[in-house]
Amino acid sequence: MDVKSAFLNGELEKEVYVTRLEGFKVQGQKHLVYRLSKPLYRLRQAPQAWNIRLNRSLKELGFRRCSQEYTVYTRGERDTVLIVGVYVDDLIITRDNTREVKIFKQQMMTEFEMSDLGLLSYYLGIEVEQKEGRIKLKQSAYAKKILSQFGMVECNAIKYPMEPKLYLLHTRPNLSFAVGMASSKHTKTRYHFIRECMEKGQIMITFVSTGEQRTYVLTKTLSGIKLPTLRHLMGVRDLKP
Repeated sequence: MDVKSAFLNGELEKEVYVTRLEGFKVQGQKHLVYRLSKPLYRLRQAPQAWNIRLNRSLKELGFRRCSQEYTVYTRGERDTVLIVGVYVDDLIITRDNTREVKIFKQQMMTEFEMSDLGLLSYYLGIEVEQKEGRIKLKQSAYAKKILSQFGMVECNAIKYPMEPKLYLLHTRPNLSFAVGMASSKHTKTRYHFIRECMEKGQIMITFVSTGEQRTYVLTKTLSGIKLPTLRHLMGVRDLKP
């Protein structure tokens, strides 16, 4: 669901004044200013004012705000729980009982002017494919956009390898924590091994600035400007005619 003109629903807790726009100034009253009764878009207080209003409205409807994630609200317990995710003026609603979802939508439409956008299909770069018995999340459109932005649509997918399973983990929340912990432990193990080799005199450490780290070509995703620079430092040349 989408809240229409969301920021205009906020309530200012402090007095805010704005200067008159050109064309609205009255002769002899140019020194006067406007006092706002409602937030306006581009006003710094507008997002906070809207958030306070929405938070109050949801709590009046019996919702509890998640203590770990402030953009998530719940109503009910266990099998009867209704979950609402908030992103500015967009609401994602989920529950296995469609009747309760419809009741909540009606409650919100009574409070605010809203648009019902139907089943979720796209949200914050994540594509949502809903079918009978399953929900599939993917980021193919986002990945293609990044490739197109840097002119790499036709590139070989394995030409610049990355560490597996570390890319686009937003759609794999069950792996994010484990992968993060494993990567951290791997770094610590590798660091200690190098330090021991250095102490034994088996290797020598030389400082290399971040801008000249040639290994980044093989281990990181690089911008369209950075990649040619590092390839040049490695002596790589384009042999195409």
